[in-house]
Amino acid sequence: PWARKDPATEGKWNRWNVTSKTWERLDDGPPKPFGLYAGIGATRLSSRATNAILGLYHDLATTEEAEKEATQRQATSTMEAEAAEAHASAEAARRESAAA
Repeated sequence: PWARKDPATEGKWNRWNVTSKTWERLDDGPPKPFGLYAGIGATRLSSRATNAILGLYHDLATTEEAEKEATQRQATSTMEAEAAEAHASAEAARRESAAA
């Protein structure tokens, strides 16, 4: 009741085209939020709009957590490989010393 409803854009992510003065659908959704992020639209959000916006941040947080975990796994793997290499070198030196 408080906003014009257009079936072409309702419930979808859109961007304003200044030249044509129309909303255009974003088929891939909006860009992930970073830095300054603003939206223009209604002053009151429906529960559907609120959930869509919260979903953007949830997806971003999930992606950042996954990247952090992958970096930590890679660092752990690198440290384990370095430790195994150091152990092998020490073992080889021990053998050489025992053989001499």
